[in-house]
Amino acid sequence: MLIGERGLVNRRMIAPEVRKAEWERVSRNATKANEAIAAYEKLPHEAKEAEAWKDFVPKWNQWKEIHGRVVAFQQEKDRLLEKGEDPKSKLVEAVDAKSMEESIEALNEYQTARDSLKHVIATNLKATEQSVSTAQGDARFARILVLVATLLGIVAAASIGFIITRAIVRPMRT
Repeated sequence: MLIGERGLVNRRMIAPEVRKAEWERVSRNATKANEAIAAYEKLPHEAKEAEAWKDFVPKWNQWKEIHGRVVAFQQEKDRLLEKGEDPKSKLVEAVDAKSMEESIEALNEYQTARDSLKHVIATNLKATEQSVSTAQGDARFARILVLVATLLGIVAAASIGFIITRAIVRPMRT
């Protein structure tokens, strides 16, 4: 979304087909981001992950709000250009200036949200590593348990065989 926004704000990118491609990029990436967030929120989270996520969401929403203002300015610019307004006119330049101000603020908020998301990812990876370590320990214990059970089974089978053999051979000797 950020790349598409930066493309829309670029004053040199005024060709309709270029702007259309940037709008599609913004829309496509917004959909992907919303789907990813919805999918992540459905997953179970450990306490630290949930806390990190709780910290991220308002920062993400703040960025989306400012991004929305940039989008609104760029939609206004598109309307002006479609009406035949000169891209170098004072009106278009004023919209561009406001859009650029908002875009710079959006970039700062995006970086804050990105850093917060990196913290969510790091917390998630740490929890995953702990789970893997626990699972590996459980697997080692299970292997040892199976080995011990197998050895006990062999000893038990040999003992039962010895007892049965003695029970059969003893009466035959007498």
